[in-house]
Amino acid sequence: MITKTQFDTQLQQIYAERTLQDRTDVQVVFFQDSTLLIHLSPKPSIREKTGATLLLGRIEYSEIYQEPSLYIQLIEHKRGLDGLEIISHPSINDMNIFLPDDYQTLFVIQPEVLDGSVWWCFHQCDTSKIVGENSSTTGTYLKRWISVFLFSWLGD
Repeated sequence: MITKTQFDTQLQQIYAERTLQDRTDVQVVFFQDSTLLIHLSPKPSIREKTGATLLLGRIEYSEIYQEPSLYIQLIEHKRGLDGLEIISHPSINDMNIFLPDDYQTLFVIQPEVLDGSVWWCFHQCDTSKIVGENSSTTGTYLKRWISVFLFSWLGD
């Protein structure tokens, strides 16, 4: 578990250190009001399976679970016959198909409606067990969480 204050402090630190911005698969990072929005280039296997040209990631704090929350949305950009850009959300039945085999049973990923659209939520149950929790590593909790919950299935 992580307190809201610890989450906010560590999130600001991660943003300031450019932990995400300097990755080659990260296009842009927005930070506002304790929420981090990330535009990611999908790895080829995700692009091939869905047609997605962009992954939107959203990291925020869950007051209920006292844990970070990761939401993912798939976006597909294409041109219509008239030349106008069409933006859509590819439909998939199970987000676990993108995870490496050894991670497929680690995460519970469910669709949720957030701000009027569907996002895939990496459920917060068992988070501290997955990330590891002890008093000596509290200051790096969010970095470790991002490493497991985001980078693990992006191929890093």
